[in-house]
Amino acid sequence: MVRVMVSVVSRILSVSALLTLPASISAQTCTNGPPPEEEAGLHGPNGAYPSSADLYAVSVTPLIGAEDAIQGSSGNTVKFLVLNTGDCPDGYGIVVSRTGTVGSATIFPTGLSLDPGQSDTVTVTYGVGASPGGWIAVTASGSFGSHYQGVVYVTVDPPPGAPVIDAAPYDFNAQDYTRCAVNCFAAVHSQSTVP
Repeated sequence: MVRVMVSVVSRILSVSALLTLPASISAQTCTNGPPPEEEAGLHGPNGAYPSSADLYAVSVTPLIGAEDAIQGSSGNTVKFLVLNTGDCPDGYGIVVSRTGTVGSATIFPTGLSLDPGQSDTVTVTYGVGASPGGWIAVTASGSFGSHYQGVVYVTVDPPPGAPVIDAAPYDFNAQDYTRCAVNCFAAVHSQSTVP
């Protein structure tokens, strides 16, 4: 009777081990963090574990290449696409930064959770000052070290009806004296000597 019981218990344990095998393989690829550093030689395409760059990766792309805004305006918006390009689900903190005459910028949402291959958009609301403009950059930082930044340039245009002034005629370094009538705006002097 003891032999039969031992035999049954060992069969149950071996079946149990087979049933949990896929879970242990899954745990090796998408853990609660990147693969351990002490096993760095085992990572990559020929290693036992994929590299953390394969597991956790993200891209950020503006939905337009460049943006125009009217001088002194606010409430302008631009959208960015955040895509999980890794093999594992990840959560991302989203931040916005700005340069130049982009005076303010806020982003919504400030965080996303995405499965592999899944994407979502974030919206930046911004205001601008005077010309020429500046950059808006959106950075997504993953829970396990992945990060990526997408940028868009904002050109500031004058308000409608504003006069357009060309300062080129007043650039004294670029005057063409050959087109000048006598005494138009500069004196040209020449002198000859006796040979």
